[in-house]
Amino acid sequence: MIVEEGVTALGGWLGALWLVDDESTLELLHWVGVEPGRRFRRVPLAGDSPLALAVRTRTPVWIASRAEYVAAFPQSAGREHEDEDEIACACLPLVASSGAIGGLMFAFHTEHSFPEDERTFLVTIASQCANAMERLRLLDSLNQLLTAEAEARRQAEAANRAKDEFLALLGHELRNPLAPIVTALSLMKLKRGDHERERSIIERQTHHLVRLVDDLLDISRITRGRVALVRGPVALAEVIGQALEAAQPLILERGHHLAVELRGGIIVDADHHRLTQVIGNLVVNAAKYTPDGGHLALSTQVEGDFARISVRDDGVGITPELLEHVFEMFVQGDRSSDRAEGGLGLGLAVVKNLVERHGGRVAAASEGAGRGSTFTVWWPLAGEDARVVPPPPVVSTQPVKPLKVLVVDDNVDAATTLGELLRVLGHLPVVVHDAPSALAIARDEAPELALVDLGLPILDGFELIRRLRDLPGLGSLTAIAVTGYGQPADRARSHAAGFKRHVVKPVGLEDLRSLLASL
Repeated sequence: MIVEEGVTALGGWLGALWLVDDESTLELLHWVGVEPGRRFRRVPLAGDSPLALAVRTRTPVWIASRAEYVAAFPQSAGREHEDEDEIACACLPLVASSGAIGGLMFAFHTEHSFPEDERTFLVTIASQCANAMERLRLLDSLNQLLTAEAEARRQAEAANRAKDEFLALLGHELRNPLAPIVTALSLMKLKRGDHERERSIIERQTHHLVRLVDDLLDISRITRGRVALVRGPVALAEVIGQALEAAQPLILERGHHLAVELRGGIIVDADHHRLTQVIGNLVVNAAKYTPDGGHLALSTQVEGDFARISVRDDGVGITPELLEHVFEMFVQGDRSSDRAEGGLGLGLAVVKNLVERHGGRVAAASEGAGRGSTFTVWWPLAGEDARVVPPPPVVSTQPVKPLKVLVVDDNVDAATTLGELLRVLGHLPVVVHDAPSALAIARDEAPELALVDLGLPILDGFELIRRLRDLPGLGSLTAIAVTGYGQPADRARSHAAGFKRHVVKPVGLEDLRSLLASL
């Protein structure tokens, strides 16, 4: 048994397994060693305990001593240990594709520091246990699928949720390394070193990674019907100018010749950001699939109640077999083996969905391989009396005064570079990598602003902000969530927890300036 392996290997006095039996309770299923006390038979998932916290946040909780336990869980320290000899413990979530399904705890009579090799061992045990439980659940589900249509429908919905969770998690994991890269780029710009070539290379590749993340998250929102559009009269020429500006680095790198033929005065009914995204995707797609030194052309016309936008190239073309599937997700044409520009086959699927959600249509045409492609969008015009609303005035991004800023992120590179960027902008940052350190230093430093990663070890960002505001003089502390999770539900949760802003990694120089100025 997996739990026995952990107790034997570590020399603990208790190993126990709990499963989530409903949305509010962890039910004790199995233990090895000393039998847990009565209050451990059913543990409230919303309770103030290491086990509940680990399962709620899906993050291991390591308690090395009674003193550390009291510091992290002051409300429950006395009663939790009333009848127990537990001094140190490790609480690990059991996480399967469907979510957190339970938790493991290994307890010790004496203080225990949990070195890195032990932590890796225990995390592996938890993963094995979760996989075993998940396999049993899947077998049971398969039996039900064979006998009941309703159960088949439930399983399909569960699979869809798992896919969306995967996409959101993938976006989060990709954004984590992007954050220090973008911040380092901003520092290079401010310090004016002699590294312009390297900076431009990193910047180009970073923007490419950001596009991949955005495409993934757009597909996630599209499949759930959660793409919110803010529509209004938009000047088509202005949007095209912004889209071409974003695509210009790739066009210049490839040495393409771009011809633009625009009919003036066209006003369309569109979400400005989404229309820019559609045109940008088509132009970037044409540039990627055209050999160096090729020719691209963009033109606009009016056809009845629609603006017609055409993007042409003399690139690799599209075979008849691929042409009928070109707007489907994950469909791509042949690529060279180096995949220099990469891509996930999502850009055209995003384009089609956004165009159709605006009441338009899109089509692709090609005479075959090596003979170029043409993508045409018909976008609905605004009403005859429509006038473009001018953009809001630009808010000054100059800080009013230096701020004492607490930066908390367990990604050391991200935290360090963000702190350095704040220092260059004239602020006074203090950088730490976990919640207990943040609580300790906040008592002395009394920060005015906290930039907090939500997925912290021991205590997550939500719990950290609650405890920071309980400290004397910090009740009105301004808190900003800086995280890789950017779904609407994530933003709603951080808002409900009292964060003033929810910022998705990576945070660039101008984003940070605007954010600080807005406060």
